[in-house]
Amino acid sequence: MTSSAQPGAIRPLVATFLILFAVSPVMHAQTFAVLHAFTDGADGGGPGAGLTMDRAGNLYGTASGYLASVGSAFKLTKVRGNWVLNPLFDFTDNNEGTYGYEPDGTLVFGADGASYVAVGLGGSLGYGTVVKLQPHATFCASITCYWNATVLFDFDQSSGSYPDQIDFDGDGNIYGTTGEGGYLQGSCLASGLRGCGTVYQLTNSGGTWSRKVLYQFHNSDGNDPMGGVLFDSAGNLYGITRSGGTNNLGVVFKLSPAQEFWDETILHIFSGGSDGEYPGWPLTMDAAGNLYGVTQGGGSGGYGTVFELSPPGTWNLQTLYRFSAAEGVPNGGLLLDSAGNIYGTTFGNSNHTGIIFKLTLSSGTWSLTDLHDFNAPTDGLQPIGGVISDAQGNLYGTAFFGGAYNYGTAWELTP
Repeated sequence: MTSSAQPGAIRPLVATFLILFAVSPVMHAQTFAVLHAFTDGADGGGPGAGLTMDRAGNLYGTASGYLASVGSAFKLTKVRGNWVLNPLFDFTDNNEGTYGYEPDGTLVFGADGASYVAVGLGGSLGYGTVVKLQPHATFCASITCYWNATVLFDFDQSSGSYPDQIDFDGDGNIYGTTGEGGYLQGSCLASGLRGCGTVYQLTNSGGTWSRKVLYQFHNSDGNDPMGGVLFDSAGNLYGITRSGGTNNLGVVFKLSPAQEFWDETILHIFSGGSDGEYPGWPLTMDAAGNLYGVTQGGGSGGYGTVFELSPPGTWNLQTLYRFSAAEGVPNGGLLLDSAGNIYGTTFGNSNHTGIIFKLTLSSGTWSLTDLHDFNAPTDGLQPIGGVISDAQGNLYGTAFFGGAYNYGTAWELTP
């Protein structure tokens, strides 16, 4: 199924700043495979943050859990042509009061080879944690060998709570966002809010991690930041808030280093019209510094958009694509390839299951190709967290529901 959007302009992409894969010629037909159907046991259930791939091609992820499980971290390894899941950590069995529960972010690899993840709830203070996971230093003879877990930081209610995604800078510092906490006055305390959210930095000194709040939102400049932040070459940070701003429909922001709180520049305030409303998921940046993201409302029919923001000087937003009911609402970050195509996932389409899509620019118009329609009992339901790719152009991701046990799937699409 292919459809067209309104004309939009985009600079040719040679590489992406954060997310890149090379397109190789593929001579066989497109195939879809379920790599793992989650059971809500030791493997967890409800994988909602997407996947991460290491240099050897292994896949890593988190599952937030349902009834039997309150979250897990896992590794998928290809063994003799079949993918095998190994649980790395079970938050159910390891006192969620210590490590937290319902991990919301993707696993991120540090320079030390360990994996790091933001856990949205729990911990000793009850407002989330950042946890380090690393393999045992010696051989483990157990059938299930959980990795060692270390809590780097426990979040509190006032200065930042409910972290959802982290990333490292070149010096090994961790940056992320919290959906609440920070400014505790005015509209940031209305309707049950406990602050409008923060952007923070974690710094390691002698094995002890300390937090610095870089920015706290005040609603008029954004509310409920989501998806973490990304860097440009000058050290500025970029991100989105799901609400707040003049229209209370979300903003795209830039933070520039300053001595105390960093300086915010609002790059775009969403209006709910053709530009969309309620941006969600992480931004993506290409090598030229252009930003790409999705909104989960607005556009032509209220089903969201894909947008681009281009520097320098005044940042101009261009809506590259507006989704329809048949295509659904975008539900994850975007993947850019070296040919300038854009990949992502949606949920809630006409079949109520979701799709994997590809956007292609031709003669000034972006067209959507539906690469795969999910089938809840087998493939999964509500793909979430976006997609990643290997060097051959195969796509990987997760579905939050569906599959053989109805607790979600990890999947592969071979174009």
